[in-house]
Amino acid sequence: MWLFPYLTYFTILATTALLIAMFFIDSMRSQILFTCVVVAVVMFFYLVTQRKKLVKPTEESSSILPKKELDFE
Repeated sequence: MWLFPYLTYFTILATTALLIAMFFIDSMRSQILFTCVVVAVVMFFYLVTQRKKLVKPTEESSSILPKKELDFE
């Protein structure tokens, strides 16, 4: 990427500045607040689904080969 990593930092800074500016513009405030709510809901469901994956024990390994074929002894 051109100007790596400085262009990446500039893009992050510009996006953050735009999001902060949206809080100060009356017509945009409802949109940014709704976006924050949607992000919070998505993150909540992500955490719930990840917790279910951690609690659920797996009986077999994720390999497609049976365990006997993986023994190298």
